[in-house]
Amino acid sequence: PSQRQIVVMKDVEGYSHAEVAKAQNISVGASKVRLHRARAALRDLVNRD
Repeated sequence: PSQRQIVVMKDVEGYSHAEVAKAQNISVGASKVRLHRARAALRDLVNRD
């Protein structure tokens, strides 16, 4: 699953971690980790000088 998909599902569409995990066929823990990493990557892109 792409980072974009997880961010969109969780932050834009309002899915729970459990729903994201089920849709992406990953564990809830993996869903949380991937969302955290995706948000960090997005933050880095926004803050790039």
